[in-house]
Amino acid sequence: RRDAMRASLASLATVVAANALGPVPAAVAGDPNKVVAVEYTPYVVDSASSAEAIEVAKSLKAAGARLYGAFWCENCNKQKEILGKEAMEYVNYVECFPDGVYQNTPGRADVTKPAAFCEGYTDAWPLWVIPKDGGDPGEEIGVAGKIAKPKELQRLIREAKGEKFDAVKYLTSGSDGYEKPADEKAE
Repeated sequence: RRDAMRASLASLATVVAANALGPVPAAVAGDPNKVVAVEYTPYVVDSASSAEAIEVAKSLKAAGARLYGAFWCENCNKQKEILGKEAMEYVNYVECFPDGVYQNTPGRADVTKPAAFCEGYTDAWPLWVIPKDGGDPGEEIGVAGKIAKPKELQRLIREAKGEKFDAVKYLTSGSDGYEKPADEKAE
């Protein structure tokens, strides 16, 4: 049953993603009168978390990170599997289609675009967003449309804290390549 649901959600993802970014092209949408009714079904993570993934998830939570996605988004679900079941308990996940996806369904309003609270966070999923330390309210950094490994998410957290990555330093000094923000160096 789960494989059948994944297959139908994957084909639906193309139509919804195209519609979320603008009108659905005729070649993608096929019949504009087609009835689409996909009830919201939360994705259930099967994989166990590594110790590293759990620690990163705790750091993401402490940093105020959010993960935006959609229940039908294959890459969003892959991102959850990479972190694992235990780590995802710490992640602030924002579901952008909490009411499902509906088009031309009798008795239902069409829902083919992300929920309003996801406005500005729909360019590409999965989308990680972290508030910048010391930044203006609403100032954030993130990574969109990429399945991130725990080490990549740890780097994102460090960059949100103002640490700068120096690839030359990383390759030549044996250090982790990060420089602390100027105000921390003086302490």
